[in-house]
Amino acid sequence: MNLKEILQAFLAFREEVVVRRTRFYLSKAREKSHLVMGLLVAVSNIDEVVALIRRSEDPAQARKALMERPWKGMRSRATSNCWGRKMPS
Repeated sequence: MNLKEILQAFLAFREEVVVRRTRFYLSKAREKSHLVMGLLVAVSNIDEVVALIRRSEDPAQARKALMERPWKGMRSRATSNCWGRKMPS
């Protein structure tokens, strides 16, 4: 291997590392934004959330009811991301 081939191999390796790390960070950021959006919906509907939890017999039933109910301010995840922009097709 000459110097040019060594540099090309190193640059290809570094590019792969940067791409994989960026994808990892993007995945973590998307997970976090999903949680934050859920908290935002819960806070904006706090009275209804508390009432639903109190009416439930156990935590499992409360969780199921909270996840099934369509909440005010909640966007469809299939059509938009956490910033309200359309997702690419």
